[in-house]
Amino acid sequence: GEVAPPPSATQLEKEMAGHVAPISAAAVAPQPQLSPSDSGPTGDGRLHLIGTVGDRAVLLMPDGQTSILASGSTFDLDGGSARLLSVNAHSAEVDVNGKKKSFQLEAAQNIIEHATALEEMDNQQTKGGTGGRKGGQSISGGR
Repeated sequence: GEVAPPPSATQLEKEMAGHVAPISAAAVAPQPQLSPSDSGPTGDGRLHLIGTVGDRAVLLMPDGQTSILASGSTFDLDGGSARLLSVNAHSAEVDVNGKKKSFQLEAAQNIIEHATALEEMDNQQTKGGTGGRKGGQSISGGR
């Protein structure tokens, strides 16, 4: 069988007409910090395992940044060194300054609270007619 060629830009424009909201200045403006924390909007000072993909772990670092690390990777943690020892579907083993620690997959509460606050801001802006982010855009937990 033959594979159909991809649609042209004109065909895509016709197909998507009216289905994609236009970008507004409010949608691309920097979002306000919702947390007074010096460590960023999602940092709570602890390490969290928030996802796994194969031998990689998605870690929420103490400063609120996320990192995707492969098994065996070394990373800085609280001024010391840590090494991701192993990853499975629901947990990861990390050597933190010579001590083996197990982290269970979790939903980081502060990320959920940050996303909920952003959603509430969007809902208030939409009700007030000022726009806000439209569906399909992701909410970033980083700075």
